[in-house]
Amino acid sequence: MNTTTQNNDDRRVCERIVLNRNVQVDLASGQKINGITVDISLGGVCISVQEDLKESFLQQNARLFIKDREGNLSPEFPCSIVRQSENSLCLQLDRAKSTQFGIMLTKGLFKKKVVTN
Repeated sequence: MNTTTQNNDDRRVCERIVLNRNVQVDLASGQKINGITVDISLGGVCISVQEDLKESFLQQNARLFIKDREGNLSPEFPCSIVRQSENSLCLQLDRAKSTQFGIMLTKGLFKKKVVTN
């Protein structure tokens, strides 16, 4: 493990959960970036994107949307871009909306199985 990874892990307050959902990130410039969540935590989300991100979006405010199977968008979740690589974005969610985001992403995952006789 390199020291950068270790330092980032030491700073992390919330556990990351691997979860794949289609999302759209709308930037203030009007640009839309489509991707898939890699992992989520209570405070943020890491997204894998299809295109190479040659432009820096660090520290920009954005709006995150979850896409359902039909491609419909969820209500918006305000966020800021805190890390970026060629193929990924890491977003910090607005604290007021982070719980709602977690509930929406995991909706249906924890439903009890109903047994009928």
